[in-house]
Amino acid sequence: MNVQSREKIKIFFPLFGAGIIMLILLHRINLLPGSDDIISGEKVLQMGLFQWIKFRVINWQPRIISDFFFGSFVQVPIGLWRIINSIVFILLLFIIGQLSAIRGTKENLKEAFWFVFLVFFYLPPFVITSSVLWFTGSFYYLWQTMFMLFALFPLVLCFELKDVDNNLIRIVINIVTIFACYTEQTAAVLFCFFSLSIIYLKTKKLKVNKTVWMQYVLIIINIILFVVLTQFGDRISKEKHWYIGFDMLSSVDKFFQGINWTNFHYINSGNLLMLILIILATILVWNSNKHIFVKIYASTICMFWSIRIIPLDIIFKNVNLNNDYIRTWVSRNKNGTYYLEELLNNIFYNTNKANPQNLLSNSWGNLLPSFFGIVFILLVVGLIYVALERGTDRFIYSLLYLAALSSGYAISFSPTIYASGSRVFFLGDVLILLITTRLFIEITYKGIKFVKHWKYIFGIIMFLIWLELFFKFSSQPLWL
Repeated sequence: MNVQSREKIKIFFPLFGAGIIMLILLHRINLLPGSDDIISGEKVLQMGLFQWIKFRVINWQPRIISDFFFGSFVQVPIGLWRIINSIVFILLLFIIGQLSAIRGTKENLKEAFWFVFLVFFYLPPFVITSSVLWFTGSFYYLWQTMFMLFALFPLVLCFELKDVDNNLIRIVINIVTIFACYTEQTAAVLFCFFSLSIIYLKTKKLKVNKTVWMQYVLIIINIILFVVLTQFGDRISKEKHWYIGFDMLSSVDKFFQGINWTNFHYINSGNLLMLILIILATILVWNSNKHIFVKIYASTICMFWSIRIIPLDIIFKNVNLNNDYIRTWVSRNKNGTYYLEELLNNIFYNTNKANPQNLLSNSWGNLLPSFFGIVFILLVVGLIYVALERGTDRFIYSLLYLAALSSGYAISFSPTIYASGSRVFFLGDVLILLITTRLFIEITYKGIKFVKHWKYIFGIIMFLIWLELFFKFSSQPLWL
């Protein structure tokens, strides 16, 4: 083996490791009798693949690409899905690494692969189990997100004044672009990101290459087709039982609730990944920005998410909130008091306390946690902006962060968001992971000293999380 081959193995070794540990997890995953996997699989066998896809368009939603892959793999031994799903997982990490280190050296790329491999498992466990490990969920979330990120690659190259120079790769990119247009979240992110990026490039008088224009045309055509086909489906009416009274909510209430639920995810379930993003951004600010106000700004945000790691909710459970002698209450309304311990608990742990069914009649005490939640979530946009120095990087990664939030906000008007649960945040979490990896690579670009032996520290945490998934979630047939 020559030196060049050994170097390639070193660069891609983290991805091989990621594929192996994912395959080990998937090896214990089977289809649960009576689950959606089995019921839908039986329909595919009865009706035939294409008739079943047509049935889904008419009776559900036109997610024809994901339905095609599900219908194909449900008819073959599950071992094949385990292998292909592990490969798709590797491709997802590969694309994140490539995007984040697009201007870097081979050493930067190797570090990016190590980082994304170790930090991926910091995503909330139920997001991973329902989007990657669940047979059906993998086709609608993991695979579609991988297609979407692949489709973004030529556009990011465009910001670097480069183009895809291989015709075969162009064809593959056009195919995955079409694929990514047939779920709501990926289609919305693609259309908005391409539209705003093209406007930005034109404003800055930068060239938009033919590959990107071709993709943009395909995105518009296929999203129009997706929307037209959606008119035949009736998924929302079939999912109303998950949220009794959803029709009675006003549009404002629905949007308010969707924002709260999304913010709650990133402030609570996804707080570890968010904390790493914010710490990396704060390091960059303190090493590159001379303005003390900006440093205080970054430090305040970092402090908030650091406090989030402390189990205050457990501590507050031991506080008797009904004892007047504590004397830490503030006025809630004419009929009661709002204890400071309870208020702090809600600000840090219950950002969706306000009752969405009568939003405008909620007391300020109930609304305050939601207010703090949205403020700190949006402050992160500014933090990402000041952490990066290049104008194009600021635009791309601030926009991707907003896309992560919007992927949750945008489906507030459908009760299906509450039926789907944690998996609706997979796309947003992956975008957060991409931004975090990019900030880490920015640190390596600048030669800023990071935590010594970070790979060992991150690796130990990742391994503990992996063991939790292995023993708790993979010990029996999975359906989430």
